[in-house]
Amino acid sequence: MDYEVLVLKGLLDSLLGGLELDFACLFLNEAVWGEISEMVRCSTDVTPDDIRASLDPLRALSPDEFPLGLSVCDITLALHVIALGNNGGFGRLVVGSRRSGFPLKEERLVLAHAVRQATIGLEQARESRHFLLNDIAGSVASPIAFPKPKADIEVINRRLMDFFGKGPDGADPWKVPDLARREDLRDMIAAQGALRDPEGNILRWLELIIDIDGRERAEDALRARELHLRQLTETIPFMLWSAAPDGNIDYFNSRLLEFTGLAAEQARGFGWLVAVHPEDAERTRLTWETAVATGEPYEIDVRIRAADQTYRWLLMSALPLRDTQGQILKWYGGIVDIHDQNEAKEVLAASERRLQLILDTMPAMVWSAHSDGRGDFANERFRSYLGLSTEEARDWGWTAAVHPDDLPGLMDSWQAMMEATGPGESEARLRRFDGKYRWFLCRGNPFVDASGNVKWFGVNVDIDDWKQSQDELREAHAELAHMTRVMAMGQLTAAIAHELTQPLSGIMTNSSTGLRMLSAEPPNVTGARETVRRTIRDADRASEVINRLRALYSRSDPVVEVVDLNMIAREVVAFALNELRRNGVSLRINLADGLPPVMGDRVQLQQVIFNFIKNGTEAMNGIVDRPRDLEISTACEEVGHVRLAVKDAGVGFDPVMSDKLFSPFFTTKTNGMGVGLSVSRSIVENHNGRLWAEANNGPGATFAFSIPSRAGNGLASDGAMA
Repeated sequence: MDYEVLVLKGLLDSLLGGLELDFACLFLNEAVWGEISEMVRCSTDVTPDDIRASLDPLRALSPDEFPLGLSVCDITLALHVIALGNNGGFGRLVVGSRRSGFPLKEERLVLAHAVRQATIGLEQARESRHFLLNDIAGSVASPIAFPKPKADIEVINRRLMDFFGKGPDGADPWKVPDLARREDLRDMIAAQGALRDPEGNILRWLELIIDIDGRERAEDALRARELHLRQLTETIPFMLWSAAPDGNIDYFNSRLLEFTGLAAEQARGFGWLVAVHPEDAERTRLTWETAVATGEPYEIDVRIRAADQTYRWLLMSALPLRDTQGQILKWYGGIVDIHDQNEAKEVLAASERRLQLILDTMPAMVWSAHSDGRGDFANERFRSYLGLSTEEARDWGWTAAVHPDDLPGLMDSWQAMMEATGPGESEARLRRFDGKYRWFLCRGNPFVDASGNVKWFGVNVDIDDWKQSQDELREAHAELAHMTRVMAMGQLTAAIAHELTQPLSGIMTNSSTGLRMLSAEPPNVTGARETVRRTIRDADRASEVINRLRALYSRSDPVVEVVDLNMIAREVVAFALNELRRNGVSLRINLADGLPPVMGDRVQLQQVIFNFIKNGTEAMNGIVDRPRDLEISTACEEVGHVRLAVKDAGVGFDPVMSDKLFSPFFTTKTNGMGVGLSVSRSIVENHNGRLWAEANNGPGATFAFSIPSRAGNGLASDGAMA
């Protein structure tokens, strides 16, 4: 029955791979197969035990009663059932796939054809086995029977039927217990053996009853068994051969002769070497002679010419049979076709070579690492750029090329990625072979196999030029912001004059008064001292105004500090108040109490607020049918941010244009340059915030920005806003 089992296994394996099934299962008829009740093949997502547990409740159902779908390990599988053999005499095939629409019409045809071919093979094997068993039973001199695993006797010879007085018609079913109860067995020896498959399942019993008085019959039976053993080697689907102790081949089975196209006489001795590829012939002969001389097992891969004159790779192997003294009595060997397997290996090797070539020629540093982070591969670009050998780049050797200032941060990021088993990236400077450092973006991604084993793959990309361009872009933004502040100075001339007029007037008045007091007789020193104090106070006020103006219009680098948004809003209003009055704008200030401070650059945030006020004022130019109201407000947001908004009653804007308002050089004004709001957006985004505009329910629009409060701000250093 080994051949039938091979047919069934071949059916399952071919369907599982050919149709990309999730599982293929055979429920076998116990009356035919005995202990072999089922066979299961499945993909890696589910196990045979999972499939058995899900299908066992359905075993009693007929194919028509089977459900169309089944859930296995939370995977929904479509089912298809086909009877194996006439009316399911051999069993049933159940297949399942998670693919939508399974099975397609073409797949049904493939399944039906495969089952039909398997059925034909099983029936032929069954007939051949039955014929062989009958032949064996008929040639054995002693009473013999071949019961099935459940004790139903499949084959019984004439001698045993005569012994029990039953004819062929009465031999079905014959039961082994019937034999054991016969009192006549007291003069006989009954021997029993089991034929098992590779999994240990009993396929057939052999019941042999030996007449103690007829030893010669046992010898006849032995010779018959040897004869039929030879017959068996001619029917199994393998290429077999045997050789004498001196290495001369004395037997090839028919399958091997058919493969080579050689006649038995041609192949005997060492004649079979003519079928070996000329490049392999000498190596094959020497290996065989060495095995014969040493008695060691023989195994070699060799190309052998087939009957169609093509060469195929075959695996030849043989083992010696020894007697009790260790002398070799016989060599028995087999040949397995491994041509397709070798070709697959060649294709795989070629694919690996192409992949290696791609990795070594691509302009990026490609690497891989063990689950614990130790590097195990670096491509040619990686090694040549850093000036490291393959061994130097392994494990943690590559860290020698990382800038000392960047190594701690890079290792912290790498450790966090490994702990999370997730993708990540980090920036670091790597030392080129000539000693120059350049910035790289290092990215890693984990690959987790079905067993949970982790492998890391990554790439390092040179971003040094990009980093430089970002620095240049930031410098350009800073220059543009300074330009807009300078441009606004002319519009604030009246406000500046107003801010300075009062303290300067006070200085003049107090100075004149002080002179008069000192010129009096006697001098009024106490009064003069008080006027000097007032003069100093007014001078300080004037100095403060000048310092604020200098800060607003200077080119100084950004300074990240604790800033009170309400305070800087009031300072901007103080500058702009005279301009607002001149334009007939009514200002309302609605600043939230207890507003948490923010981390940022005071001057840059003042510039954003001033741009909002200036933009709102200009939007209300020409408005005569309603008040020109402008409102400045602050508030806390729920996500740890603070918000400042400027609401006007101007002409508003088309919502379709909202995304363009903050684009560089976009303006709706006749004399505008379109840089104020663009610069404002850059400033706010550098503060980890966002800036937006929205139309009011009534006339006008509201411009607002939101930045993190001090507790949640990510600006850690002065350089963060460079």
